Amino acid sequence: MTLFRRAFRAGAFAAVLLVSVVAAAAAEPVPGAGELRLPDLSGKARSLSQWRGQPVLLNYWATWCGPCLKEMPDLDAFAHAQSRAGGIQVVGIALDEAASVQAYLSRRPVRYPVLLEAVDYGDSGSSARYGNRQGVLPYSVLLDAQGRVVRSKAGPLTAAELAAWQGALHR
Repeated sequence: MTLFRRAFRAGAFAAVLLVSVVAAAAAEPVPGAGELRLPDLSGKARSLSQWRGQPVLLNYWATWCGPCLKEMPDLDAFAHAQSRAGGIQVVGIALDEAASVQAYLSRRPVRYPVLLEAVDYGDSGSSARYGNRQGVLPYSVLLDAQGRVVRSKAGPLTAAELAAWQGALHR
């Protein structure tokens, strides 16, 4: 066997091994995700663990984020359809002031729970534990029923992407 073939096979093996390790890490439950406790719009503390046993779509947003507001009608329609079918639970997490969120939602209500997370400028809050290290908004994460990250995306989700994410749970 030539030196080139040996090097190629070793490189291919290393690539397959790396992909396997990354895939296994992505399928691990996120440490501490069940302990995520944030207040809802009424000030009542809610925990992500209350939806344990069911898939959850976390959507990080803010009232000052144009792309966040643009995706909300699709998220709301998806959440409504999923709640009727017993599917994915959508949970909005607003990185914003309570008064701003309440004012916005009084004009454009959604049919999924919205939690509040107070963060300092430049802080990505709890979204960092789901891979949002830069604090990009909107940021969405799909967790399976065991709390493992199935998909994540920085930027607005479309109705087609939401349908694809739902399909990813059944693969």
